[in-house]
Amino acid sequence: RKFIAFAGIGYPQKFFNSLSISPIKTFSFPDHYNYTNNDVKKLLLLAEKNKAKLLTTEKDWVRLSSSVRKQIYFAQLETIISPEFYFWLEQKLASKK
Repeated sequence: RKFIAFAGIGYPQKFFNSLSISPIKTFSFPDHYNYTNNDVKKLLLLAEKNKAKLLTTEKDWVRLSSSVRKQIYFAQLETIISPEFYFWLEQKLASKK
């Protein structure tokens, strides 16, 4: 299956790199971008032309109009913080006392 990925987040490349599939095209928008109807129309037309599906972040997906959400997939990403981070943080905080 072919995907075109887009994101309006602080570091969109990090999102694109985290995907288990390689998108055929990627589009980056500014962080907290408010997608216009024209933006979405262009993305949908491009996806149709390439016989691909659109994929975005969950954060971006909820900002799209409800009328187009069923045409666009979103990636549910989960952040897992390793126990080593908490150990490091405790050490840093303790050294500030």
